[in-house]
Amino acid sequence: MAHHYDKKLERKDSFFRIFVRIFTGSLIFIATYILVIATFQVVSSYVYNYFFIATSVYYNIIDDVPQEYVFWNMKRITFINSIGPISILSLGLLARYMFNAYLGHVNLIRYYILWMYILCINYFLSLLMSSPFGVEYYNNGLYQGFNVVFAWMRMKSVIISSLAIGAALTLILFGYNVGNLFLKFSFSFKNNSVKMGRNIFITQSFVLPFILGTPVVLMLTSSYSFILNVFLLVGLLLISIGMYLRNEYVVVSEKATKSDILNKVPLLEFFLAAFMWC
Repeated sequence: MAHHYDKKLERKDSFFRIFVRIFTGSLIFIATYILVIATFQVVSSYVYNYFFIATSVYYNIIDDVPQEYVFWNMKRITFINSIGPISILSLGLLARYMFNAYLGHVNLIRYYILWMYILCINYFLSLLMSSPFGVEYYNNGLYQGFNVVFAWMRMKSVIISSLAIGAALTLILFGYNVGNLFLKFSFSFKNNSVKMGRNIFITQSFVLPFILGTPVVLMLTSSYSFILNVFLLVGLLLISIGMYLRNEYVVVSEKATKSDILNKVPLLEFFLAAFMWC
């Protein structure tokens, strides 16, 4: 199949085009980031309700969780606190399946699905990466998911630290494997064929959108959930390291699109994305 690119766009990539591309990426990042966290909270709340434990669910915290030991045993703790992370991991794998299912269709919906895939996997792995801190401090947002299970198991610190290091390395490896997926949205095969061009497009389509979106997502946090969100953002930084490493060592170029897909504000796509995931 022939490689497609817009020769006119290759002559000059204007500042306005770059700005719109980054702005579009930032909007989609913020919307998807919020949706992933909200999904985790809602799923976890439903699991509590399954055990007839009434809770109040908010974006930053699941409140009114009973603290008395009479409510808890190891089996219940394990089930309740494992479903949330496993559900997010499953949602990420579903998003990857949907990304592959739309093979041949390069548009903002597929770009949104790619962000969903990355942010779900990042949530799962970043939560594991935070485990040395999450099992020790019960009054912040890190004490959730597997971290609660590890605390109840009284897992040895050397095992928890090994899991955290393994999760951090997996995030880098994950970035190494998915960096080429962003290059599918590039308008220039010529840029994709050289390391500097690939790095520039990864910066514009992934790194700068989440960096510029960081103040927004942090403003939505509370004192309880702030540290969790810091770990999630550190996870994205590790993923970006993997992407740049791939550009450094892998010389195979990705096909480009016929037009600059990311160079528009995604209003219609936001409505469609909301319909797909509600």
